[in-house]
Amino acid sequence: MAGKEKGKKEKKKVEEITFYNKDIFEVPEDGSPPFIKAWKCNQCGRLWFPRTKYCTNPECWSEDLVPVPLSRIGKIYTCIDIYIGAPGFKTPYVWGYVDLPEGIRVPTTFAGEVKSFEIGDEVEVIAAPIRKNNSGEDIISWKFKKVS
Repeated sequence: MAGKEKGKKEKKKVEEITFYNKDIFEVPEDGSPPFIKAWKCNQCGRLWFPRTKYCTNPECWSEDLVPVPLSRIGKIYTCIDIYIGAPGFKTPYVWGYVDLPEGIRVPTTFAGEVKSFEIGDEVEVIAAPIRKNNSGEDIISWKFKKVS
């Protein structure tokens, strides 16, 4: 440990993420629209979101799961305007759940102004910054915006 004080540990640089969870969200490189992924059990056919290691259907328990794209358009199940948010999130913002046609309910932030979303509104998934990482860079993930 030449040149270092005894007892002091060297800090390892941790790579900051800039894209949130590739297992459940994909932005195709060919320019196609982004989509959220569920995981389909090849044995019983049930869909799971987010990804699980095995099918949690108590009559199945298979580990044979494959990613499938979900519909890009859904309806707001519930939403709330947030004025005091989590660290890294710029306030105010709108947070809630979106029901997709496949029967999956997705937690999300919404792209748009507070007081502009209502339960039942039709929305579509987009790729957008959701917050900043510890280095101040945008973390990209899904958000939903109103269908125009």
